[in-house]
Amino acid sequence: MRLVALTILSTSFLFANAITSIAATEMVLHNFTGPVGNEGSYPIGDLVRDTFGNLYGTTRYGGANGAGVVFELMNGNGSWSEKTIYAFTGGRDGDWPMSGVILDPNGNLYGTTYGGGASGAGTVFMLASNGKGDWKETVLYSFAGGTDGANPLAGLEFDQSGDLYGTTYYGGANGVGTVFRLSLASGISTETVLHSFGWAGKDGAFPDSALLIDKAGDLFGTTQYGGSGNCAHGGSGCGVVFSITHSRDFRRWTEKVLHRFSGRDGSSPMTRLAMGPCGYMYGTTNYGGIYDLGVAFAIKHTPKGWVETVLHDFGGPGDGAFVRAGLTIDAAKNLYGTTQGNASGNGTVYRLKYANGHWTETVLYSFGNYPDGSQPLGGVIVDSTGNLYGTTDLGGSANEGTVFEIAP
Repeated sequence: MRLVALTILSTSFLFANAITSIAATEMVLHNFTGPVGNEGSYPIGDLVRDTFGNLYGTTRYGGANGAGVVFELMNGNGSWSEKTIYAFTGGRDGDWPMSGVILDPNGNLYGTTYGGGASGAGTVFMLASNGKGDWKETVLYSFAGGTDGANPLAGLEFDQSGDLYGTTYYGGANGVGTVFRLSLASGISTETVLHSFGWAGKDGAFPDSALLIDKAGDLFGTTQYGGSGNCAHGGSGCGVVFSITHSRDFRRWTEKVLHRFSGRDGSSPMTRLAMGPCGYMYGTTNYGGIYDLGVAFAIKHTPKGWVETVLHDFGGPGDGAFVRAGLTIDAAKNLYGTTQGNASGNGTVYRLKYANGHWTETVLYSFGNYPDGSQPLGGVIVDSTGNLYGTTDLGGSANEGTVFEIAP
């Protein structure tokens, strides 16, 4: 598949596995301390930035009840201060938020928890601010397990009408995950399972990523397992890229597998796709490629069908490895992301740049040891000046994780 994709797209792209490195400046904006001061610990989700430059995110553990928190990192003209705006109890309000949060136009935050809720199968929650620094949590939906979804690992996405869409890792008709819609019309939350994944017909299984919604309201995503191929990383199949398209009245939804990873072209995608120019979607896989340490890929619909192309094989000398985070696109169409590991085992922040028919990867920063953060599992976001922001799962002064900034 990898060689076929290269041939089909060679009229517009040539791909190379070039690696360069530059000395970017990294600054730790916050060190999480866990039990000290009831702070959060071990952030793994993406950050989101509001119009004032404040950052919001989650930690999967820590807080007053050890069940994870939602935090705000406030920007005071270059001086950053962290505040826990909600600490989960581990009960009906949710437990273990494993992904970041998203913002609506009114400044409310939305996210998921892996556990907790009425049935212990996870929740969708909202945090509303009163504008005075206080936040109120509302559980919009508690997953029931069984044919309903269960245990979401991924975050959420809004469509143009304000409905929320997401995935669950377990549950559904076959127990291997779902895609769901949560309608918030008239203040009532109504959940609909749009697709239950299953092994039959080489469908995907165990979605670990948020969804991409295009302008038409169709959904695109990845599953960690399922599909085809023999990839021995804890599941059957190497994972897929899928779409779920809707009928004109949005009442019927149809799932289609766009690409089945085979190993050499990637394996175990765990992240949200990013929409690029000219119909390209970009993503990463945690394994697969030349070194079996992950790839960055592009996928596009062509007259010959959907074609996936490897942009970069991770794991070469001086490179990062194990890519659990997705890609972010800046105004110049550069791609940015993180790797969990590298030669020192602490991870990297990288850039992929297209020029003169080639994609070149530049390692912007290699995490060297615990004081500056270690093992970023979430992606990075980029501001208008090109600064990057992200989190590390470990490292920092208490080895409970960090929020960092990188100025390329």
